[in-house]
Amino acid sequence: MSWYKQLQRLRLRLLNDTVEDEAHRNLVSGRTWETFCETLKVAGTAIIQHGTPKDPVSQAEGYRYLSRLLRVSLEAFVECNDPEFPTLVALSNGSRVARVCIGSDNPDNLYLSATIDARNDYVVRGTRGTVHYLGFGTQAGGYGQPGGLSTVDYKEANELTLNLHLKQDQIILYLSRNEPTDPVQRANWLRLDPTINPHVLIVRNTFIDRTIEVPSKLTIHKMKTNNRKMLGDQSISSSGNDKIAGSISCKELEDGLATAGMFVAATPLLFCNWANGFQKHVNTLPLFDQITSNKMGGDPNIRYYHSAWKIEKNEVLVIDAIPPICDTWNIQINNYWMESLDYRYHTIHTNKGLATYQDNQKSKVRIIVAHQIDATIKNVTWLSCCGRTEGTMCFRWIKPRDESGQMYPPNDASMPNPTCRIVSFEELPMIDAVK
Repeated sequence: MSWYKQLQRLRLRLLNDTVEDEAHRNLVSGRTWETFCETLKVAGTAIIQHGTPKDPVSQAEGYRYLSRLLRVSLEAFVECNDPEFPTLVALSNGSRVARVCIGSDNPDNLYLSATIDARNDYVVRGTRGTVHYLGFGTQAGGYGQPGGLSTVDYKEANELTLNLHLKQDQIILYLSRNEPTDPVQRANWLRLDPTINPHVLIVRNTFIDRTIEVPSKLTIHKMKTNNRKMLGDQSISSSGNDKIAGSISCKELEDGLATAGMFVAATPLLFCNWANGFQKHVNTLPLFDQITSNKMGGDPNIRYYHSAWKIEKNEVLVIDAIPPICDTWNIQINNYWMESLDYRYHTIHTNKGLATYQDNQKSKVRIIVAHQIDATIKNVTWLSCCGRTEGTMCFRWIKPRDESGQMYPPNDASMPNPTCRIVSFEELPMIDAVK
C-alpha cells in the first residue's frame, strides 16, 4: 500500500469516518465525476504532443482511439470489475464490430481478461476449443501504475494435466497465492501475488486461421474459503460473502471511474512514446527488449520486433525472413497509435500458416507492404498499408527455438532476425530472392 493511501486511512480513522462514507460524499458533491472528466481532458494531450503526426487521418484516428479506450475501460473497470464475481471480457478486440485495439494488438489473438483479487482463490473451467495456442497468465498492476503490468505466472494449455473426470477438451485451472497440496491442482495452478493488487487473469487464444479454428469457452469463479482443497462444482461459490451479484458501492464506482480515467490517459501516452521512439529505426525491425515487453504484459514466450514504417506512394517495404523453429510467427501493420489496421476488411497481417513461401520447405518468406499489388510477382505475401504513408509494425516469433530445440533466451542476438528495405514499386520485380 502506498504512503498516500496509508495517510488517507489514518485521516479517516481519526475522523471516525470510512472510505465508503467519503466516497458517498464525493459522489453527492459531484467531485468524483468532475475528477473523472478532468482526467479524460488531460488524456487528449497525448494525441497532440510533440512528435505525433498532425495530418487529418492520423488525428481523426487518434481521437477515435481515445473514444475506444473510454468505451472499453468503462466496460472493464466499472461494469465488469468485481473480483467477487469475476467476468472474462475482451479489453482489446479488433475483430468485433466496435473495435478496440491497444499496443499492437495481435490480429491472430483473442484476448480475454478478468479482474481478480490476489487474496482470493479462483477456479477457471471450460473447453479448450481448437485454437492453435492457448495461454494463461496472472498479471499485477496496470498501465500508468508503478511497475507497469507485470506477469506473475504463466502457463500454456498443453501444460495442464487433464482431470480424469473431465472430457478431453475440457480445462480446469486454479488461481491462488498458496501452492495447492493436491497434485492435480498443483499441475493446473497459476500463482497470485498477494502483495500487489489489482490482479488480472489474461487469456490468449492464438489462431493460425480464424475461419476454421474454435476459441476456448471459459468461466471464472471465486472459490469458497472452506472448500479450496475440493474439486468439482461444490468448490464454487457465488461470492464467498454476503455481497449481492451486480451491486456496486459508492467506493467501487469511485475507484472504477478513477481506474478507467487513468487507463484512458496512460495508455495512449505510453504507446505514443513507444511510437515516437520507433522513429529512430524506421523501416527496420530490431529486436524489442524483453524486459520492457514483460512489464507491459507481453507474453514471456514471444520475441517481439517493434518498429515504425514510412512508405511513399511509389514505394514498397520488403521484409525478408527465415523463420526459426517456432510454434508460429506473424507480422502486422498498425497505424501510428499502434492499433492494428482493420483486418476485417484488409490484408494487414500474415502468419506461419497463411503466408506464401519462396520455397517448398517453407524456410524463406518475403512480405511486401505496399499501396498496391502486382499479381505477376509470385511467391510473396502482400500486406496493405490501407492508404496510409506511415505507422508502426510488429513481427513476432512465438516460442522460437534453435536447432537443438532450446528456446532462444530473451534478447538473444543469434536469432534469425527479419530484414527490411525500401524499394520503388517499379524495381520490385528485379530484386533477388530471399537468401
